[in-house]
Amino acid sequence: MAEDNNNFVIYVKSSARDCNSLGADIITHRLMMMLALKDLEISAKVVPIDIQKKTNVNLDFPYKKFPTVCLECDGKYVDKDEPTEIEDAFEKTFSPALKVESKDINTFINVGAGNTAYQKFIYFIKNRDAASDETLKGHLLTELRKVNSFLLSEKMPRNENGERQFLGGSKPMIPDCYLLPKLHYLFVACTYVKKCDFEGLQAIEDYLQSGRAHPAFNTTCPATEDIVDFFCRAASMNEKRINEILREVRKQEREQEKAQEKEEEHSEQ
Repeated sequence: MAEDNNNFVIYVKSSARDCNSLGADIITHRLMMMLALKDLEISAKVVPIDIQKKTNVNLDFPYKKFPTVCLECDGKYVDKDEPTEIEDAFEKTFSPALKVESKDINTFINVGAGNTAYQKFIYFIKNRDAASDETLKGHLLTELRKVNSFLLSEKMPRNENGERQFLGGSKPMIPDCYLLPKLHYLFVACTYVKKCDFEGLQAIEDYLQSGRAHPAFNTTCPATEDIVDFFCRAASMNEKRINEILREVRKQEREQEKAQEKEEEHSEQ
């Protein structure tokens, strides 16, 4: 485990279900992935805050923006609530370094399709005009194809087996902390909220499979139910419809668990 000489507490949005788990927030997920990749013991330093019902904070609670980090630097505590400032502080304070020097990758993540695909997704998921849904879906698919093409390109680094796995090569780095949560939330929401899927994006599927299997991602990822609930509300759905979709999520997860148990039993025979 990495040496931890600096004290910090990170206040994040809680799950809408239990107020104790991580809520669906790509910025929090990105920062939590960074901490996990730096091999820090963070379980006691993460404080989920119920921002809707305020069940676990009082009126004097000082922070209004999440995530917020209270970080000890040179004996002084500093509050940071701007994501880039938090990211820079973590990168400077804790090792190993997670930045990627590739100009192509950083451009792809910050201003290229790695960023614009999520923007198109937000337009699509929030759209309430059925007549324009297919057009917005088409715009999203165009950007996703660009992401897919980049993941197949020679601009992607290779891991030790010569395969394209992560933007950081053989392990996730900061660009992956940006892209993996965005793509995961996007595909989960499109599946359950918009009832649509996208074909011909095998490179994205392979990238997500690698990411979802990595502990830095799957130990910091909010539950599917929280992601779906968040985007149902972003889509301005009523409570009855939201509950119907959440029941569907729980049903499919139970079916997946049963299928996995049968597969494990079969493999042991």
